Amino acid sequence: MHAIASPPDESQRNHIVLYELDSGASLVLTRPEPHSDSFPVFSPDGRTIAFLRSFTWSQREVMTVPVSGGEPSRLTYDRRPVWGLAWTASGQEIVYSANRGGGEALWRIGRDGGAPERVLVTSQTAFHPAISRAGNRLAYTEEFTDTNIRLYSGPEFNESAVPIRSTREDHSPRFSPDGQR
Repeated sequence: MHAIASPPDESQRNHIVLYELDSGASLVLTRPEPHSDSFPVFSPDGRTIAFLRSFTWSQREVMTVPVSGGEPSRLTYDRRPVWGLAWTASGQEIVYSANRGGGEALWRIGRDGGAPERVLVTSQTAFHPAISRAGNRLAYTEEFTDTNIRLYSGPEFNESAVPIRSTREDHSPRFSPDGQR
C-alpha cells in the first residue's frame, strides 16, 4: 500500500490517496475542499499518515489522518510555509521544516499536536527532513545563496578578480565617483 497525493482534480486540488500497486485499487483519504493536500508520510506503525494541507501557496499546516479513514487532525496553526515532514522512529513526533519567523528551520511536534519545539541544527535554512528507521540520523536539505561581485578590467574586460567575497548575497555594485572603489 502506498500513500500518494492525487493528480489535481477539476478544481486543482490534490487529495491523499491510498494506492495498491498490484491491484490498482485506491481509496481517497482526504477531501480538502477548498484546499489541497500533499507530501503524505506513513507513521512507523503504518496506522497514520502525516501530510501537508495547503490553504494558499505559502500557507501550509501539518495534518494527520488514520489509514483506516476518518476526519484529518490539524497539528499546526501557523499559516506559514512548510517544506516537508518526517516521523520520528518512535512515531510519537513529527519533524517538519517551516518558516515560523527567522527563516526555514526544523521543528518537532507531538503526533497529537501541542507546542512546536525547534530542532537545533547548524544550518541557517533546513528543508525536507528525513529520519532513519533506527531514529539516530537526521538528514535535510540546506539551501543558501552566496553571490559575489566580480570586477572585470582591461581593454576587453577580460581580466577578472573577485574584490568582494562573503557568505551572504552581494549585488548591485556601484563605483565611487573617483572610480577607485
